[in-house]
Amino acid sequence: MANYYQSVRRTLVPHERRLWTVLWTQYSPTAFELDFTGKSWADPPLVGCPHFEPKWNQLDGAVDRRSHHSHYEVRDGFPINPLGRTGLRLRGRLGRWGPNHALS
Repeated sequence: MANYYQSVRRTLVPHERRLWTVLWTQYSPTAFELDFTGKSWADPPLVGCPHFEPKWNQLDGAVDRRSHHSHYEVRDGFPINPLGRTGLRLRGRLGRWGPNHALS
């Protein structure tokens, strides 16, 4: 996976297409995720870890997966940003799937 300081080119999201309620069938965000292998504070990948089943929009053991903004959707097994399209898919540089409250 990528180096933490690596520059990542996001898919350009025009302001008028940021919200998920706006239909945009051609939207194809850049896939990016750091390698968090061996990081006890990070979640494992969503794909390929059959025993990892996050409890979205609720407390998940010691991890709070509730958003401060609103309830978020999970599409194709991945949580989506409740504020809209970001030009990236996967978790990027964030260690947790869903909300990352340390960044709030």
